Amino acid sequence: MSGCSGLLLDLGILTRLRGSHQDPEVARFLQLRRHQRIFISALTLCELADAGSGDAANPEAWLRELTERFAANILPVDHGTALACRSRGPGESVPGDAGKLRSPAVLAATARQHRLTVVSSVPLHYAGLDVRVLDPLAASDPAASDPAASPSADAT
Repeated sequence: MSGCSGLLLDLGILTRLRGSHQDPEVARFLQLRRHQRIFISALTLCELADAGSGDAANPEAWLRELTERFAANILPVDHGTALACRSRGPGESVPGDAGKLRSPAVLAATARQHRLTVVSSVPLHYAGLDVRVLDPLAASDPAASDPAASPSADAT
């Protein structure tokens, strides 16, 4: 995919950016890309709320902080995203998974729809979903350490 217009952070990356427990590699990765727009999905906020991720003492404060910080860059799961997710290729569903939306598939559809690159510490979750993925923890990924690396490099 070329012509990506920004980054879409997944749940695992957001949890690595929490307060004083920030992962320095993830923070550095994003700092090197501060010229790009950074987005989160409304679905990821829902997952954070359901999981109680973040500050165990005050998860609501963290959700409020994320909502304020990303206010203009929270992407909805709209009709187009749902259809893009539904049109996944054969072999990507799990038996007994009919009718369930899986987060990586929804985030991949969101990224494709908005021409974004997914940032995930587990790129394997997005394998076969036709989306560009960068792993800020992968030392072997030149794009993870070099923001000037070719945008067509794919970590999946």
